[in-house]
Amino acid sequence: MVPERSNAGRRMRTGECTKSKIWNRANGRLALVAAICAVFATPQEAAAASSNSLTLLSTKISSMADDLVLSTTPAAGFDQITLACPPGELCTIRIEFSAQFFKLSPQGVSAQVSINGVTTGVWPRSRIDLVSGVEGYATETFTVWRKGLAPGQYTVSVGYRLNSTVPPGSEQGGAGVRTLTVQMFAQ
Repeated sequence: MVPERSNAGRRMRTGECTKSKIWNRANGRLALVAAICAVFATPQEAAAASSNSLTLLSTKISSMADDLVLSTTPAAGFDQITLACPPGELCTIRIEFSAQFFKLSPQGVSAQVSINGVTTGVWPRSRIDLVSGVEGYATETFTVWRKGLAPGQYTVSVGYRLNSTVPPGSEQGGAGVRTLTVQMFAQ
């Protein structure tokens, strides 16, 4: 009989920690769950789980404080950021961006993320609808990923545009304080 141990009201057994169970816990408790599973995991499960860990290679941050006037034509929200995936590595890039939007009524705003000028392969997707109907101010933050990058240089761009259904020329809205954080991880 395998002994049981309690963990936050849930009972776990040796052999219960699979890679998918560890990675399905991506709500801020990933490290704790992985550590707990390591105690209960079989050697094969521990090896499989550790093969999915990411090692941070580099981080770059861009902050802007000017008012970016938005229209239905995409506008660069930040200066481009370039990071490298070193030779011999397979990499994942994490892109987090936030902005304080104002006067977006009635239209909303969307962000467009590209890596080396290409929007495909970004997860969950490269175009994100953020906020709409804001008379005052609203801050939005979003994170996207792209996995399986080969060694080389990767340039990240994030642009904003209005999703307007109003007649051309009557659009309004802007983005004030904005922050872009780009991180490169080895897989």
